Parts: sequence; structure tokens; C-alpha cells
Amino acid sequence: MLHRSVIVVLLLSGLMLLAGCDRHIKSRDPVQSLPDAPPVPQNLTSQLGDRAVTLSWEVSDSAAVELFRIYLSDSTDAAFSLFDSTSGFSKGLTGLPLNRPVRLRVTSLTSNRIESRPSEVISVTAGLIRILIENGEDYTFTRDVSVQISVPVAAAYVELSEAPDFVGATPREFFPSMPFELSQGDGVKTVYARLTLEYGNELSGMLSDDIILDTEARIDSVWFTPRNVTFEVGDTVLFYLRARGETGGGAQVSFPGVARILLRDTGTGGDLTAADGFYSVRWIVPVGVSVSDGEVTGSFTDAAGNNASTAQASQLLNIRTATIPTPVVLAVGLTDSTTAHLSWSVNADADFASYRIYRSVSQGIDVSDDFLMIAIITSQATTAHDDYLSGTGTYYYRVFVFDTEDLTAGSNEVAITR
Repeated sequence: MLHRSVIVVLLLSGLMLLAGCDRHIKSRDPVQSLPDAPPVPQNLTSQLGDRAVTLSWEVSDSAAVELFRIYLSDSTDAAFSLFDSTSGFSKGLTGLPLNRPVRLRVTSLTSNRIESRPSEVISVTAGLIRILIENGEDYTFTRDVSVQISVPVAAAYVELSEAPDFVGATPREFFPSMPFELSQGDGVKTVYARLTLEYGNELSGMLSDDIILDTEARIDSVWFTPRNVTFEVGDTVLFYLRARGETGGGAQVSFPGVARILLRDTGTGGDLTAADGFYSVRWIVPVGVSVSDGEVTGSFTDAAGNNASTAQASQLLNIRTATIPTPVVLAVGLTDSTTAHLSWSVNADADFASYRIYRSVSQGIDVSDDFLMIAIITSQATTAHDDYLSGTGTYYYRVFVFDTEDLTAGSNEVAITR
């Protein structure tokens, strides 16, 4: 009886322990639900810029949104892929395919990376957007100009004005090129354009371009230096023309015997400072020019194409004539197998200075190539010279006569073969 009682007690104790354990392991935590998704971006709008698009949107509650993702599809049946992201409510997009419509949509993202459903889809076309006056010219000499406008989408109307607030401007039907009359008065003119685009597109910012209206060219003065000098061959004359405030134009001077000498405003060739409206050049008196009390006349065409009235220098130009030496006639022969014998006609000029003999292994000997000179003879009566030939082949010779003013004249070119 005692054993049976012990067994019953043990069984009851075990049942109580099992019941106690079941209460201990039972979860007391409430059922956890998934976080809410962030709000879907709404009211997508786009503004077109030059080769760019600015996309904007709204959300009903921005408190839970940490980031926005922008997705792109390049066709109606292509899948969307992540293109860009931002923490703001608008984003300027560059690198889009140009002149081709693409589709965009936006999602919002929470800090724990839960993403909303995508927004509505908006279609945009990025491309070149610009305005040009006279196709980008810097100057115009007339108030009547043409305005070219490039946009990647269809435009319905345009307003053109020199006032940025478009006061008094009237919308007109859009064409890629349209006439426009600039306001009176020379100077920089800015033309603004405001477009009404089709299909609800808007432009980001305002289009504008500048052009300089220049309706008149004027020469202030013309002169040359040094003054009160009679110039000779080889002398340097500095010619000047002043066109105050006129840069980028074309200037020249002329005088009896010389129809045109171009002047510069580039800071080179005798001009001291580039683009200052002072045009000048360093001119070397050539052979054969003779001027006695000649008038120096300046001409000028400005960058806009206006021609100024000609102007004369206050002083007269004098250049004393000079003649080039009388050339000699050359003959060459071999005295033996290694020696060339040169002989030429005598030069009888009063201002004779020297004969200079040139030799080359190719045709076309030029006096400027001093490396070809093999002898200088200062005796006017000497009209022969022997030249030793170290190798075989064909040799070419010329004799140049130099006078006391370093003017020169070359003989005929003669070849000899050893």
C-alpha cells in the first residue's frame, strides 16, 4: 500500500511540473506588424533645360521619407532601371539621351530601406535649347536681325523682347527662325525669349542672347613714323590708324605706288597692344618704290561691316627710289676632271659692292641660303673663279651681284656634271 501511494504522489507531482513548464514558455509578446510603406510621389512635373531636365514632385507626408529614387525607361516596352536619387523634391537630370523621349518615374524610400510603389510615369525629351541672334554673330550693322531658337520638343508660341519682364511683348507663332527689330542706339543688345511648349512641357529659366549693334565706323586719325624723313630701300616705316573703340575690324593705308598695306590690332608686327582700337604695322621699304610728297590714306571697315570715310595723314610721305644691280651672265665648264671654271659678264654699276658665288647639288638656288655661298669677290673687274669638286655628280651655280645698299640681283643658274 505504501509503494502504491508513493507512485501516485510522484505521478501527480510530474503532472504539476509539466503544467507549470507550459505556462513558463508561452510567449507574452504582442503580434508585430510590418512597417507602413512611404507615400507615393505625386504630381510629377518637368522643366526643360539645355541638354537637361529638372524633375519635381510632391509627397503627402515627408516625415518618413529619407530618399527618392528616379527610374528611367528609354522606350514604352523597356523595363525601368535606377537612374538617379536625391533627398530633395526635385532633381536636375543630365546625361539623358538627346532628342529622344524617355519615361521617368519616382519612388520614395524610408530610412530602413522600405520603398514605395512607383509614381505615375512622365515622358520627357532632353536636347539643345538655345537662342542665337544672327546665328551667333558678335556684331550687326542693322537693327533688323533674325533670331534662331532650338528646342527638342514642339513649341506653339514665343515672345521676344529686349526687356526681361517682356513688357509689351506679344506672343507670336513659333518658328525656328524669326525676324526681330532691335532698339535704336549702338551698343550691346540682349534679346530674351519666352516659349509656350506643347504637351505641357515647361522651360527651366529664360533664353537670351547678346549682339553688338554697330551702325557706324569712324577713323580718328592716320599717321606714320619717323616723321620728316626721306625713306630709302630697306628702311622701316611704322603706319598707324586709330579707330577709337573699334576692335576686330580691318584697317589699311595706301599711297601713290602702293595700293594697300594691311594694319593690325593683334599686338604683333609693330602693333603694341592687341584689341585697343589702334591699328599699326611695321613696313619695310621694298625695291622699286618712289614717292614724292605722297598722301597717305587710311581706310577702315569695322567688325560689323561698316565702312568708315577715308582719312589722310597730316604729313606727306617721301621715299627715294633705288634700283637693283645689273645681273651678270654666267657660264661654267670643266678645266680638268675635278675643277669647275666659272666665268661671267662684268657688272659696271657705280655702286657695285661684290660678286657672291653660290653652289648647290639641287636646282633653285636662292640668295637667302648663305650655306650655299662658296666665295665673295670684291673686285669688280674679276669675272672668273675656279671651284674644286670633291665628288662626282651634278652641281648648280649662280653668281649674285650686291651693291652698296645690300641690294642684289642673281645670274642665270648653270649646271655641270663631273
